Amino acid sequence: MNLAVSPQTIPIPWPDYLSGTYDRAPIPWPRYRYSGTGVVEVSGEAIRNVEIAQKLFLLVLAQAADYFIYMNSLGVEVERSQKEERIPDVLVITKETRQIMGDESRIVTLDMPAPILVVEVVSPSSVKADLEEKPFEMMERGVSEYVSIDWRNEIVQVWSRTEDGKTYNFVEYRSGERVVLQTFPTLIMTVDQLILKG
Repeated sequence: MNLAVSPQTIPIPWPDYLSGTYDRAPIPWPRYRYSGTGVVEVSGEAIRNVEIAQKLFLLVLAQAADYFIYMNSLGVEVERSQKEERIPDVLVITKETRQIMGDESRIVTLDMPAPILVVEVVSPSSVKADLEEKPFEMMERGVSEYVSIDWRNEIVQVWSRTEDGKTYNFVEYRSGERVVLQTFPTLIMTVDQLILKG
C-alpha cells in the first residue's frame, strides 16, 4: 500500500489508535495508517497494482479454506523504534489469529500469532519500503512468507521462513519462471501470469 507524500501527521496515542477511541473528525483523509506518533495519509494504488492484488487474492482464496484472507484492509503491527502499522496488499492469517482479533479490531498486533503470508505490490513511491524495509520487519514479526511483486521490473521476490523458524530463504523469480510459495505449494503461477503480462 502506498504512503502518500504528505508531511502531515495527526498525533494520536498508539493505545487509542488500537482501541479505536480517537477522534476521527480532525483527520482529513479517507485512508490512513499509524506511523510513529500518529496517523499519516495512505494514497490510492495504480490500477494494475489493484488488479494484481485482486488476482492473487482470488488465487489464494481458492487454496486457503482454513485461513482468513484480506486485501488492503488489515494492518500488521511491526516493532520499530516507534509503533508502526503496515497495511499489506494481501494478508493471510490463521483462524486462531482471527479469533483473537475479535470483530472490532483491524490490526494484527505483536501479541497475536503472526500472519502466514504478506504480499506487497511494489509502487514507485514505496520501492525502498517494499523491498528493503518490510521484508525485515515481517521476518522480525515472524511472518511465514513475505512476497513483493514488482511488475514494472517483472520480478517477484519471496522470503520464506525455514522449518526451524530461525532463518529465511530468499528467492527471486523473473519473467517466465514459476513462483513457488511455501505456504501454498499447490498454487501454480508464473511471474508473467502474476504480473498480468500480455
